Amino acid sequence: MGARLGEANILKAIGSLEKDPKVALEAYQAAQKIYCQIGDRYSQGQNLCVFIADAHVALNQTEKAINSLQNAINIGKEIGVELLKDYAMEKLQSIQSRGSSTE
Repeated sequence: MGARLGEANILKAIGSLEKDPKVALEAYQAAQKIYCQIGDRYSQGQNLCVFIADAHVALNQTEKAINSLQNAINIGKEIGVELLKDYAMEKLQSIQSRGSSTE
């Protein structure tokens, strides 16, 4: 698992340095695929919450951002990491409140 985890973490780091959110999202999604393959639930949730959701927001893909955050919330609940669950819920509420204020 170690080498694959390192590979995923490097992909995530590359995405975070990328200025183009579409290219960043591709790197985050590649990292996510590896996290899923190796069964690293915490990294899956963190990547969804902190990186993938933000890239979707930057690309005006609100529904995809919401789905990512809901998945992160579910992972946080499943693995018992309240901080992950709470942070994802806070970001989700922020996105939803911005959406309702423009309608």
